Amino acid sequence: MIFQVNKKMDQGLILTPTLPNFIDDFWEYLYTLRVNGLLCDIELCVKNGDGNLVIMHAHKLILVASSSYFKQALE
Repeated sequence: MIFQVNKKMDQGLILTPTLPNFIDDFWEYLYTLRVNGLLCDIELCVKNGDGNLVIMHAHKLILVASSSYFKQALE
């Protein structure tokens, strides 16, 4: 990761990442992994808009980090 020196301090330097789209790129990469079934560690059976059951691949880490329901169910 590339860092930029923001401010010099007596104890050292403050560094921040300089990647302009880091968050967007991160989520896009996770989405790409999921839709390609890569590094997924759970399958969810869900109803689509037509009412049919479909299998969705997912990442437990993302589910737990973003949902109290999944946190309780998967921890």
